[in-house]
Amino acid sequence: MKYIQLLLSFFRFIKTGVIQEYEIYLIKKKNPGVLIANGFRCSNFSKFSAGEGSVFGYDTIINCGGVEWSDYKGYFKCGIHCQFAPKTTIYAAGGIELGDYVLIGTNVNILSHNHTFGGTPYLFQKSSFKKIVLKDNVHVGPNVTIIGGTTIGENSIVAANAVVTKDIPDNVMVAGIPAKIIKQL
Repeated sequence: MKYIQLLLSFFRFIKTGVIQEYEIYLIKKKNPGVLIANGFRCSNFSKFSAGEGSVFGYDTIINCGGVEWSDYKGYFKCGIHCQFAPKTTIYAAGGIELGDYVLIGTNVNILSHNHTFGGTPYLFQKSSFKKIVLKDNVHVGPNVTIIGGTTIGENSIVAANAVVTKDIPDNVMVAGIPAKIIKQL
């Protein structure tokens, strides 16, 4: 019995790997010039679009929404030469748009949906969906969280460990929880 379970586990692993490789093949076919590292996962990749020269680090997860739990909303779109460091997690049910030359650090979370926090148990609450926009030449440091409904202006920098809950203007550096302007660039 133990060997049968091991064998079944092995076949599930192979099947999952083949499906992931096929999905990556389809993404690269639709988005030529994109580099994708090992462990990249993208759900609902038909709503995924990336510009030429964009690089996705290992273990990056992008959930493009577009399924029942997201009311069939959501998409992910990034411009040319965007770079995502390893272990970036993006939930794009509210829509996510990145401009050109955007740099995303390690362990960044970009979340375009949230619970509505009504009177029912959290498990059964509806979600709200709000678009996130990162304009051209934005640099997001490691361990940053960006919440739905925010826009980060051109040439801005988000320092490590910040939590972005409000719009960030062009040409500034922000830091802290919640993120606040600490320097004009």
